[in-house]
Amino acid sequence: MPDKPMATGWFAQKALPVLRRQQRRISRRWRNLRSQIAPRIAVLGTTGLALPGKAMDLQSPQIKTARLRGLDAMVIGPSTVSEEHGTGAAVVIAPTVRNMLIRAETHSVPTVLVVEAAQQLETPLAAVVTHLVTADHQLLGPLRDFAGAERTMLLEQPTNRTAVTRILLELTSAHFRPGA
Repeated sequence: MPDKPMATGWFAQKALPVLRRQQRRISRRWRNLRSQIAPRIAVLGTTGLALPGKAMDLQSPQIKTARLRGLDAMVIGPSTVSEEHGTGAAVVIAPTVRNMLIRAETHSVPTVLVVEAAQQLETPLAAVVTHLVTADHQLLGPLRDFAGAERTMLLEQPTNRTAVTRILLELTSAHFRPGA
């Protein structure tokens, strides 16, 4: 039995932090390589975009257990924007979408909202997602005013999945993984 605790020894003070940093660096590089080869993108609702991921049904019981760790992005379609409650104009995020957003935030998964109309910028969902994309040239100005140029992008309706995936990864990696 050592005469002093391991946490105060040289190994714990000097070597372990270096080893942990190396392990995180290797994990980050591995994740980036995997993202380039086979990106994982989750889709909530219908987006009208050609994406490699398949859309999650918001009514499905499997959505509560969907695996979010390791995802590169979560794309939220305009059909899942929000729902109105009561007679007033109180618009709230649907509970299943809200739970998925919380889980995505927990796992540091960037969330991308596909915006088709300027009214969607007034919903609570537009305020909590990390990125916004649109296919309409007239909406790009209001999107940039709302969220900033680094969090918005014009998606000119590319039809192949590789182009859409590349654009989404470019948008989200510029914000979340600088210098990676």
